[in-house]
Amino acid sequence: MLGLERVLGPDHLDTIAARGNLASAYHSAGKMASAVQLYEATCDSYQRVLGPDHPDTLARSANLSSAYYSVGRLTDSLTLLRDTVSRCERVLPPGDPLTVAVRTSLTNLAGT
Repeated sequence: MLGLERVLGPDHLDTIAARGNLASAYHSAGKMASAVQLYEATCDSYQRVLGPDHPDTLARSANLSSAYYSVGRLTDSLTLLRDTVSRCERVLPPGDPLTVAVRTSLTNLAGT
């Protein structure tokens, strides 16, 4: 990833996507501190580059919420999911798969 960042810059979409992929790999491997840190950086970058309501930003917010849940940050996870559902419903068409997935995650989390 450092090579991409050096060549393309930290805010190039390929660099941001690579950072998100690495966060996902850390999450899958159980390296949660690194996953959360990279998910947060990825969300910040997508918000700055694409805006807070872009589908890629919304999807990464859902990923970050999942990581928060995994490390026991339930309030942060719920707050982020509620915000993400609200933004999805405002900007995406009715029935959009991302909205449905995020709403389902919120329903499941809120029920725990």
